[in-house]
Amino acid sequence: MDNGFIMLSRKLFSHRIWKASRTFSECEAWIDLIQSARFEATVTIERIGGRDITYERGQYPASISFLAKRWGWKSEKKVRNFLDMLKKEGMITTDAKQGMNIITLCKYDVYNTPNNDQGEPKGKGEGIDIVKKIRDLEHALGKLTASIGTSVGQGEGNNNKKVKKEKKEKNNTEDSNESPVCGTSQPHAEHIDYSELVKFFNEKTQGVFGSIRMPLSDKRKGMINARIKTYGKETFAKMIQMALNSDFLKGQNKNGWRASFDWLIKPTNFEKVISGNYDNKNRTNNNAGDRDMEEFYRSIASGIARQSYEEAKR
Repeated sequence: MDNGFIMLSRKLFSHRIWKASRTFSECEAWIDLIQSARFEATVTIERIGGRDITYERGQYPASISFLAKRWGWKSEKKVRNFLDMLKKEGMITTDAKQGMNIITLCKYDVYNTPNNDQGEPKGKGEGIDIVKKIRDLEHALGKLTASIGTSVGQGEGNNNKKVKKEKKEKNNTEDSNESPVCGTSQPHAEHIDYSELVKFFNEKTQGVFGSIRMPLSDKRKGMINARIKTYGKETFAKMIQMALNSDFLKGQNKNGWRASFDWLIKPTNFEKVISGNYDNKNRTNNNAGDRDMEEFYRSIASGIARQSYEEAKR
């Protein structure tokens, strides 16, 4: 089947022609990042440079100096420029919070989705069946909506009152430690299962926007409560789904910036997300040349990972 992907067997990387001492081209360096990233869906902890480094599927811990030596590049600046280019193209993100440079390949699961003739993903392994993941996400989203209740329809005449009330709540919650959800001034506030919300957010976003922990601070509870009171509970759940669908909010932008949970629930940001300001259809690439290079790199990555999956099945 001709699907436009370049199929590369991982056996190539153990062959003498790949292991031969040489200076890597940028294309070879990209291929090396793809084949070096962790393929397994489980999180692993590895002792590197005297530190316990935690990384997961689609990630690769590697310092700039290590990559310069591995690729035969005399200048570490060349490595930095290359990684910066990949980040600009939305191909990778980097994080050094653990004291080690962790490279994350964006959309790694897309690279690892072998398609059949009907265009449906094959395989039932974790991290492989994207359609199953989407269905699970939709199911979990439905559970979240149910857990925080059914939104009560509000007339347009009540909308301005709710916005004014939210501004008052915002001043009370962001400038103090008191949470409106627990305050006596809101005796009819509906119950929100914060524990279920945190569980959903952490499990289904898989750390894309960072993780949150219980117990939530009064400030966070107040912000969540204010958004739900203004827009309704179903819209709050919809906002999370729309954020997950946005490549830009997940780090595929020029600076590699990612949204956080606290950023998403701020009044202005929340409204922008549900208004579709960050939808993929509203984002454009810089020029045709950049799109061609990105597609070329993605094709190579898909070919490596897809062939690896086929070999694993055998």
